[in-house]
Amino acid sequence: MTMEIIQPHITEIAQSVLTIAALIALAGLRQVKKKALELYKAQTTDAQREVLNKVGTEAFAHAETLYKGMGGDAKLDAAYEYASKKLGQLGVNLTPEEIKASIHKAWLDHNAKVQPAKLNDSGTSSDQKVI
Repeated sequence: MTMEIIQPHITEIAQSVLTIAALIALAGLRQVKKKALELYKAQTTDAQREVLNKVGTEAFAHAETLYKGMGGDAKLDAAYEYASKKLGQLGVNLTPEEIKASIHKAWLDHNAKVQPAKLNDSGTSSDQKVI
């Protein structure tokens, strides 16, 4: 008889314990999901940066080769158009400033190899022409 009185309370307590355990597990899964998403975003950004660096170098070489007789601004425009089109095809969406910075970096790297000179405070030598 006491068992009949206690049994509903035991069942209710067991259900409450299971509900609390389920809520704790869900909260833990949310934290894991959040961390995984942050890691994914960080890795995607690193991968995008690597692609941007390669495409920027490729765009610089493309403009230098095909547009030798043009001025620096025209070459930069050509390199930018090439890089933004290529990045778009790859599904990498970056700002124009990021793309141009990558092209400028490729230009600086190229000049450092071709004509190593003492650089001034702005990162260019006095005899270098900016792309």
